[in-house]
Amino acid sequence: MIQSLILAAFGFCSPYSTFAQVELGIDKTPRPVTRRSLAEVVQDIDAAFTAGRRLPATEHRSALAETNLAFDAITKTFFSLNLVEAMNELVTMRAALLSDGAGPFQSTRLEGKPPVKLEGGGLRAQLLERWKALGEGAPAGAARAFRSRLKLSWEAPSPAISNEFLIDPATYEASLRREIDVLESGASPYALRRGDHWRTFAHGRRNLGARVYLSDSAPESGMPLVVAFHGAGGDENFLFEIAGQGHIKTLAERNGALVVAPFTIDFMSSKKAFESLLTGIKHDFDFDEKQVFVVGHSMGAMATAKLCHEAPERLAGAACIAGFSFYDFDESLPIRVIAGELDAIVPFAGVKATAERAAKAGSQVRFTPMKDQGHTLLLPEALDIAFGDWFE
Repeated sequence: MIQSLILAAFGFCSPYSTFAQVELGIDKTPRPVTRRSLAEVVQDIDAAFTAGRRLPATEHRSALAETNLAFDAITKTFFSLNLVEAMNELVTMRAALLSDGAGPFQSTRLEGKPPVKLEGGGLRAQLLERWKALGEGAPAGAARAFRSRLKLSWEAPSPAISNEFLIDPATYEASLRREIDVLESGASPYALRRGDHWRTFAHGRRNLGARVYLSDSAPESGMPLVVAFHGAGGDENFLFEIAGQGHIKTLAERNGALVVAPFTIDFMSSKKAFESLLTGIKHDFDFDEKQVFVVGHSMGAMATAKLCHEAPERLAGAACIAGFSFYDFDESLPIRVIAGELDAIVPFAGVKATAERAAKAGSQVRFTPMKDQGHTLLLPEALDIAFGDWFE
């Protein structure tokens, strides 16, 4: 499945990286519709929503409800594969949220930065040769992760691959140089690495891509671990880039936690990928194995429910947001199910009925409805509820 930052927000994946041209932004400059251009507009909408901006209330609905309904309506446009119309709807919604004349909230990482001198392909070739020369003393998992990072095109990022267009090139080149130095010394450059980075973890012959965030407030060992699954059609960047401007990282900082957000599709078939992920994380982070929590949105909620059924002994708690599946759950595992009452993407009534059925069967399932919320914009508040269950 093609990776996409923005389509994660809508639980949808398009096979098109460039579809047509529309007028984007306040300056009305025509540009091609790509995942990057889509991401720029949704970053603005997400930031505006996070800052408290809403569409006007109507006689029958609150401002929060109107904003959620508008955003979810654009989701349905994506389901029709009409990216041009969806982009126009996004731009219209952004303009409405910024109707007072305020400038865009757009993430500086998604804006064009002044050109910097990069080594690019020359540096890649040089570092690849050093990687090939690593001895047996270099940690295998870290060396494999470094190779994955080296494969990304930071000097000429694809507008269809969020792992590339989200990179700050100069910072990335400096980081790669430091990482190979550490690998050559026989250590892992990712061990207890604070802050936010993308890497892979080994799963047999395959790699599991993930965004990793270790808060500055987390201890050097025994920190809680939160594994976060994105929705259908998305990738590992969604919960770190949108969803309340990466609100999950704020919650990690507040609670001294390690958060790992993997590519969800790899975890839909069996629990083996989850075991590989935990093993890989353990090599670099000595987390508390009795404090492993899982949260998922939409399709990620389905993956979370499945994992609760297959590996309850590995989990201390779980949260399913805007989605849920019924299984014979372990009665000792607490599961919070959260859904927006206006959600028509994964219908609220179905999620509610499934959660109630699980609770009646004896599981520790608690259902929380969210008034005036839909499918996606509920995420920051829903994450607050989940983290509150686990840490507060």
